[in-house]
Amino acid sequence: MNFVAHHQCFKNKKATENVIRSFREHHPNDPYVLWSDNGDDYSDLAEKYNIDFYLSEYNVGAGVYKGKDQIFNFFDRFRQTCELYSDKPYVIWVEDDVLFKGQVEIPSGVDFCGWENIGNSLTHRFGKEKFNKLCEKYNVNPNFDYYTAAGGIVLSSEVFTNKFNIVKKYIEEDYIEIQELISKRYPDYVKRFDYDVEIMMIHLICGKQYSVWDQITECHKNTNWISNQYTVVHGYKDHY
Repeated sequence: MNFVAHHQCFKNKKATENVIRSFREHHPNDPYVLWSDNGDDYSDLAEKYNIDFYLSEYNVGAGVYKGKDQIFNFFDRFRQTCELYSDKPYVIWVEDDVLFKGQVEIPSGVDFCGWENIGNSLTHRFGKEKFNKLCEKYNVNPNFDYYTAAGGIVLSSEVFTNKFNIVKKYIEEDYIEIQELISKRYPDYVKRFDYDVEIMMIHLICGKQYSVWDQITECHKNTNWISNQYTVVHGYKDHY
């Protein structure tokens, strides 16, 4: 297969194991890397399901803003996963509420792919002026200005390997400034580290084009999620 699965977990072993089990049912031998976000030790699952496991001493957390170290550690884990499996052009972002229902097949030739536009605009979030300046600074002409990245999305491994210097440049030069700009535009805004926004942003500045992937869906938004059309389901919380 042409991808590696990258799963960040914390302290919800039942849900974590269910995700891995569902993946192994359809991909018995494909690479899977589990990262504990300074949470529990899942070495037993690594042995049971033949996966790679890392226990990080840093807690990225969810939502709560901690500054540049937070976003760097989050993406540096992807870098390590992608370098471990350097022959894989894609990496799938996995969370504890992902369910694999079939064998994943990523369309050839795409940069990265996931849901259709659900109305979350990067232009609106950052402001048109800042969004355009970022595109100019990184010399990119993206085919999207929205964010729709959650568990199950297919990402470009190159962003975390050959182009990781661009990601570090964005973190060092733009990330804090963007948070401050948003705070000024929205007085009630509480600074947040939003995975879905930043995953889209680093692909944008690396010049990656986005494609809609018809194999993925949200179970709480699509009553037909059980259809065989969908091999990856996000929002599946039966084992939480």
